Amino acid sequence: MPAANTNHTPGPWRADRRAILAGNGTQIKCLAEVFSGAAASLEEAVANELLIAAAPDLVEVVQRLLREDSDGEYTIGLIEDARDAIAKAEGRA
Repeated sequence: MPAANTNHTPGPWRADRRAILAGNGTQIKCLAEVFSGAAASLEEAVANELLIAAAPDLVEVVQRLLREDSDGEYTIGLIEDARDAIAKAEGRA
């Protein structure tokens, strides 16, 4: 789910062995590398990696939430997408 109106590399992004990758097929780009030296533990480094990879999904969901908040009610699909984005950031997707 790519974020609208942004200047960053479009999603989806994914975490793979300390690299944040974008694209698919033959057009894969390495956007960043996550080093565990700055983290308190390897577990924290993995959590950082997952959170970074989920960033485009999180931005897109928040943008949709803000657009659809005209009447204070959200669709079930939007709420599910928000849960999915958070699950990705937490390594549960």
